[in-house]
Amino acid sequence: MATLNQQLKVKAWPQGLPGPEHFELVEAPMPTPGDAQVLIRNLWLSIDPYYRHSLGPRFVGTTFCRPGDVMMGVTLGEVVESRDPAIPVGRHVVTLVGGMQTYTALSARDVRLIPADIFGPGKLPLSTALGVAGIPGLTAYSALMVHAKTSPGETFVVSSAGGCVGATAGQLARILGLRAVGIAGSKEKVDWVVHKAGFDACVSYKSPTFAADLAAACPNGIDVNMEHVGGEVLATVLPLMTLNSRIVISGLIDQYNRDVAPPGPNWGIIVQRQMTVSGLRVFKHFDLFPHFERLMAEKIGSQNFAYEEDIKDGLESAPMSLANVLTGANFGKSLIRVAADA
Repeated sequence: MATLNQQLKVKAWPQGLPGPEHFELVEAPMPTPGDAQVLIRNLWLSIDPYYRHSLGPRFVGTTFCRPGDVMMGVTLGEVVESRDPAIPVGRHVVTLVGGMQTYTALSARDVRLIPADIFGPGKLPLSTALGVAGIPGLTAYSALMVHAKTSPGETFVVSSAGGCVGATAGQLARILGLRAVGIAGSKEKVDWVVHKAGFDACVSYKSPTFAADLAAACPNGIDVNMEHVGGEVLATVLPLMTLNSRIVISGLIDQYNRDVAPPGPNWGIIVQRQMTVSGLRVFKHFDLFPHFERLMAEKIGSQNFAYEEDIKDGLESAPMSLANVLTGANFGKSLIRVAADA
C-alpha cells in the first residue's frame, strides 16, 4: 500500500470558468481509519457540472470549499481496511464526500456498497456505477418515474442530450413509449444522440435556426422537458410547452459560472400554460437504486443501451475535465481514472 495520499486542493476561487490555476496537487500523510470507519483506495472520480457551486460563495446558496480544502468529488473505490463489519475489505463503494484524493478514511455511514452481482469483472464495468448506472443515470430515471409522470405517446425533450444524464433520460423515455427529442451542441453529439442512443430527433442549440428546428422536431409541442442548461435554451423550449405540461429542472449550466443570478426566463408562460415545474435533487431518490441498477444491468447487458465515457488519467486531469463539462467540450460521462489499475 502507498505511504502518501495524493490530494487535489482548492488554491483559489475562480471568477468565471475554473481552470488548473485554481487547484494544486499535493501529497499528504496516509489517512488512518478510526472506529466504525473504512479506508478506501479511490479508483474512479466522477466529474460533474454542479461541482462549480463549491468553488466559492454562490448565489445558489450551496456549501463551498475554501482555499486549502480538498476539492469535493464523488468517488468509487475499494475498501482496503475496515473497522466496520458491515463494510468488508475488498468491496467497492461509492461516496459523495471522499473528495479528490487517492485515499480517504470515512465513516461507514458515508459510503454506499455497490452490488457485487451487478458491477465487476464479467458484469457492468465499475466506471458505470458513477455514470449511466450511477447517480447521473438515477437522476434521469427519477426524473421520469417520480417527477414527470409521463404517458406513452408524449413528447419528451431533454437538453445536454449528449451527456450522461440526458442520453440516459432519452433512452429511458423511449423505453416508456415517449417520443424523445434531444438538444445538444456539436454535430457529432447530435448524430450520436440519434443514431447511437436512438432518440427520435435531436437539434443543435448552436444552430442559427435552433428555434425553428426544435419546433419542427416537436410538431405536437413538448409535454415534458428535462432541463440541464437554462438561459436561452430554456427560453426557446418554453413557448412549445403544451397545456398541463411538466418541466423537471435538474441543472442550469448556463448560470454555473456567473457571480450573480442572471435575468430569469418568461415565467408568465408557465402560469399561462398551467405547467408543473419540478426541481430534482437525485439524493432524495436513492431508494430507487436497487431497481434502477438491475434495469440498467439488463439493458446494457443486452447491448440495447448506448453510453459514452470521457476518461482522463490522474487527479491532475480533474481541473480541465471540470472546465470541459461546464463548456460542453466533453463527450459522455466525464471520469478520472485515479488508480492506474482501475
